[in-house]
Amino acid sequence: MELTGGFFLALVVVLFALSTLAAIFYKPVWGPVLARTAQRATLVVLAQGLAVLLCAVLVNNWGSFYGSWNDIVGGDKPLTTTAVGAAGRWNATSPSQLGGAAFPTSTGLSATTWSKPAQYATVGQIGSVTVVGKRSKLSAKALVYLPPQYFQPKYAQSTFPVVQVFTGYPGDVRQIVDRIKYPTGLLTAMKARSAQPMILVFLNPTLAPPRDTECTNVPGGPQVATYFLHDVPTILRE
Repeated sequence: MELTGGFFLALVVVLFALSTLAAIFYKPVWGPVLARTAQRATLVVLAQGLAVLLCAVLVNNWGSFYGSWNDIVGGDKPLTTTAVGAAGRWNATSPSQLGGAAFPTSTGLSATTWSKPAQYATVGQIGSVTVVGKRSKLSAKALVYLPPQYFQPKYAQSTFPVVQVFTGYPGDVRQIVDRIKYPTGLLTAMKARSAQPMILVFLNPTLAPPRDTECTNVPGGPQVATYFLHDVPTILRE
């Protein structure tokens, strides 16, 4: 069950409604007065707790602060990541590898619904890919924005700056795309000629949730600085 999925939200809504109705209409009939009072108090507390949980789920779904259960409790699975920051240049015609997937061609990305193939040459494409660090041994999923020029024939021999864009802590890469609308802002700037075409790699700086490493190398622990300063730029340049 996904943390931000509609099923989990629906489940919390149903439980909240049932607990509220029970707290209002259910009248305990067994046990002494103290026991009946405790039963009713438990129902009220449960309804209030579910109300708080419902608010938290709604806010999290809106802001994508925690994208998965792993973000909250930690775990061994790679985190959905966002990356911003200069990291080399890609040539639209040279082969490259990102996490084992051929990248400069759009087929190397897992497509998202941000744009349709017919729109790539006008608004660009956002896809997802796993970035595996050879030196740090860390791995994270990234969202990648390819500008419209990447798909236009006249830019076939051009190279594009690559920028890593980070979320906050806690955060999720979808927040940068859906809430902050970073790619849309860049597209507007490019149309106004106040920004040049560039590739954006959105990554989450939290690679060892729920631990906030502040993008540093932890002695005997996650080598996050190595991942962002060496592994990611190296992969983007290959």
